[in-house]
Amino acid sequence: MQNISANPLASALLVQVTRSTLNLPISQALMGESLAYSTLQGGKEFERWLAQYQLKRGNKSRQNITKPAVLVERQQETLNLVLNMPENRNALSVETWDALTESFKLVIMDDSIESVHVSANGPNFSAGGDLSEFGSNRDQALAHQIRLMRMPAQYLAQRSEHYTFHLHGACFGAGVEMPAFAGKLVASPEATFHLPEVAMSLIPGAGGCVSIPRRIGQQKANFLAITRHHLSATEALQWGLIDEIVDSR
Repeated sequence: MQNISANPLASALLVQVTRSTLNLPISQALMGESLAYSTLQGGKEFERWLAQYQLKRGNKSRQNITKPAVLVERQQETLNLVLNMPENRNALSVETWDALTESFKLVIMDDSIESVHVSANGPNFSAGGDLSEFGSNRDQALAHQIRLMRMPAQYLAQRSEHYTFHLHGACFGAGVEMPAFAGKLVASPEATFHLPEVAMSLIPGAGGCVSIPRRIGQQKANFLAITRHHLSATEALQWGLIDEIVDSR
């Protein structure tokens, strides 16, 4: 396939990581994913992709965050979390990661929270990681440590049965990798699912090498990432990536 030829190291490492982590405890599996992700970030394939992306992006500065990246509301035993950056397609920035991590930690500490509902404002649930932040940390050992501390998935997974994610529009990269840890995924009919990372000379790095194979199997997860296929809500339901389609209109 064209994507394998263009990104052979990322493609090979994806298969190795999904195979080797499938039966590990989630915390260990996420550590393996993060180490592999940092390895690729320090490689020539990603360096070439990043240079091309930065050239295409030009001198556009990163948006200043002047409002809560995630809205948090407690209603008795229910915690409602809403991604709140629709103008950026709810791309998961540092601010969003930190807000989700703190909220997910709260769920672990507070046994009175019986259910958590995660949704998003705007036409898309999330377009994935905030690309404007890519390549900002060139110390990959440090990046690995920061990623493990900030990764919301590791805290979500500890009480996954309490979570329901409500997905719509674009659910790309981290926008499906993190939700896939939840006990229940509900999607609108127009939702689409996509893993773009291999084309960026990376692997899914928000938990997707761990969460998605445990939902749909290793082979389908690898196929989804390597081919860059856009999975419709109907296909996602058939594959087992989501649990239900609900028309919220």
